[in-house]
Amino acid sequence: MFAVLPGVQLREEHAAVQAKYGQRHIPSLAAVPYTAAVLKETLRMSQIIGAIPRVATQPLQTPGAPTVPSGCPFAVVLFAMSDSDPAVAADKQSFRPERWLDPANARSLAQHQMPFGVGQHYCIGSNLAQAEMTAFVAQIALHYSIEVESNTKWNAFPLLQPDNGLPTRLQQLSSASTWSA
Repeated sequence: MFAVLPGVQLREEHAAVQAKYGQRHIPSLAAVPYTAAVLKETLRMSQIIGAIPRVATQPLQTPGAPTVPSGCPFAVVLFAMSDSDPAVAADKQSFRPERWLDPANARSLAQHQMPFGVGQHYCIGSNLAQAEMTAFVAQIALHYSIEVESNTKWNAFPLLQPDNGLPTRLQQLSSASTWSA
């Protein structure tokens, strides 16, 4: 999803962090709120985990569905939880990282978006994954310009994917300095 955004805001955010802490600093998500929002919105639209298997420990009543008896296996479908989020309901197919920066959406998004799972099945590598995604986005934003075919139609099922293969052009910025050891 990074490729469908103008990279300017990301580039400015990471350039400010680099100016403050130095070129070798990999920022925490707290230092780069727009980058965090881009990553969260990407994970919202293309979740890693589709469903979490569970076994009912007591009868479970859900609205508009039959009661799940105790001992019965069922799945919590994370895609459905995400789609039912009031913070995204009006435009759930739109990539809008800004929704994550709006304090009015914070509680709803936190309750409905679980890209790494929840509870005892929560992904043990989620912090490492988020750190690597942040470092990757920082390097791309600081060193490259991305041009993407703008007339792209997206198919949402079974996974979010472009109809046309998403022709993309990645060009190194002339002002980009390389990160050397």
